[in-house]
Amino acid sequence: MESMMSEKGTRTIVFAFLLAAMPIAHAEEQASPPALTFDYFANNWNVVGLKDYQRGARVTPDNQIQLAGSSSVVQVRYGGQLMPLSREHGKLAHEGWMPIMEIAANDGAVRYEFTYWATPLPTAKDWQKAFDWPTEGENFAVWVRYKAINQSDKPSIAKVDIGMNPKPPVRPEIEAPQEPGVDVSLHQRIAITEELLPGKSIEGAARFTFVPVSDRTALDAADHRLWFDRTVAYWRGLLGSIARIEVPDRKANEALKAAHVCQLIASDHGQMRGGEGFYDEFYLRDAAAPDRRIRFLEPARSPLHGGRGADPGEAGG
Repeated sequence: MESMMSEKGTRTIVFAFLLAAMPIAHAEEQASPPALTFDYFANNWNVVGLKDYQRGARVTPDNQIQLAGSSSVVQVRYGGQLMPLSREHGKLAHEGWMPIMEIAANDGAVRYEFTYWATPLPTAKDWQKAFDWPTEGENFAVWVRYKAINQSDKPSIAKVDIGMNPKPPVRPEIEAPQEPGVDVSLHQRIAITEELLPGKSIEGAARFTFVPVSDRTALDAADHRLWFDRTVAYWRGLLGSIARIEVPDRKANEALKAAHVCQLIASDHGQMRGGEGFYDEFYLRDAAAPDRRIRFLEPARSPLHGGRGADPGEAGG
């Protein structure tokens, strides 16, 4: 929801966007089969990213992560045969709406849990401001946490491999930004093989930057648990600071929150956009076009953008 001020008074406009497929089942509801399989879309694209950055890391329907560069695609493999995650492994949004993707898979007695999210680079001088705006550049960190749990009463082997897909899928070129040339070899690859005693688990995280960096010292030393907690706290605080509309239906409320989050990630420097890397312009037929016209007629700054926004002369295009 967005409040806009004009010289003649206050006008309140409410928009609900479902611009990306944000699954809204709770991760903690894993005991319920419907919660595990519920998804609005069969072709579920998603995104992990930061508010108002020009790019975000798209998550494909088969749970690969697209970084900058046409060959930079993170693939997660697990289990004795190191099978890649697939469309069969549905995405869950943390708390039902956050841009934190949670994916579960099983191989024999071992359960695997993977979590994707984005943060400012650990080298950021002021990471709190960098969560809210690209104050120190457009690059950001993408995390892939893994956890393997032995659910049996016998020792079991857990295997995880996270790194660049050697045969990345071809990206669609429709309305997509031109991908920069990058050195894919600078990205990390982790391979874990460990015997787990009954009931025991192992946890860790692979760390990537959207655009690869040559010096990974700070990134490799960063605590993934700390950065996960910071990410959760940021999104809770942001959506908790604005007026909201709620109805007596949890999924509907979470879908609206997820839509707001998607819009904030898709927006570039306060200028409203339709998506990340595939639908980056609005047209008059689009649901958000009225909002752009209102911005053009009444220069305003959304409270979600911290008082920032696009030049009203640019918003009418």
